[in-house]
Amino acid sequence: MLQKKVKFDRLFLMKIHGYISSFFLPIACLYVLTGTLYLFDVHGEKITTDYLPDSLMIFPQGQAEAESIIASFLETEKLPSLPDDYSYREGQHRWIGLRDAYILSHKGRKGRRGEVVLTHHEHGFWHQMVLIHKGHGGPIYTVFGILLGINLFLSLLTGAVIVLKTKLMRDVAYKIMLIGLVT
Repeated sequence: MLQKKVKFDRLFLMKIHGYISSFFLPIACLYVLTGTLYLFDVHGEKITTDYLPDSLMIFPQGQAEAESIIASFLETEKLPSLPDDYSYREGQHRWIGLRDAYILSHKGRKGRRGEVVLTHHEHGFWHQMVLIHKGHGGPIYTVFGILLGINLFLSLLTGAVIVLKTKLMRDVAYKIMLIGLVT
């Protein structure tokens, strides 16, 4: 049986490598910008308003109970609806979105214990940028973040394959990979 030798098409691989990198460059720049803001502790602006809803005399225990009570309050007050990203931490119900966040706590404000307080944060532009980096940008940013990670891996892999298949660069590439592995 005859076996065909598969020819390595370096130009094709270089084109694919370049086109995919070009596609992901804008989102990579966005994550570099947001990561830099986060690294230098730039929080951005946010406007905070506290509400003492009359409908909340007792602190709700579960997410569904809290959401049903708060949703009607937000509708009455003509405030933006609850974001989808929910968590319960430190005795607080938290809904964090790109533009808004709500925190429901029973710690009280200004020293008055026992009050149920709904805090609304309106996020400014730079704070939204930091939230994108922290994973609160919404599903589109989550999907593109995952795809960017996959692209980064494939980009490094195809770059290494191109270098290792080029005879003039192979020896130096192996040494550099060894240095990278050791460090």
